[in-house]
Amino acid sequence: MDQVQHSEVLCNAIMALISRELYDSGLKAIELIKQGREMDKRHPHQQLWPSIFSGSQVIVNWVTPPH
Repeated sequence: MDQVQHSEVLCNAIMALISRELYDSGLKAIELIKQGREMDKRHPHQQLWPSIFSGSQVIVNWVTPPH
């Protein structure tokens, strides 16, 4: 969690600037998860989660196909 915290804080700040409503919705959802109200069981890192998003993905193409 420590390794991604800085980039997650940056993503949170950008979202707060470009779409305050979406940022507020994400923050509310993550707060509910941290309270244990939206999960069947707690995860050990639940309280450390730094993002307003519940997950993130990285898509990487080693070779860009012609288009």
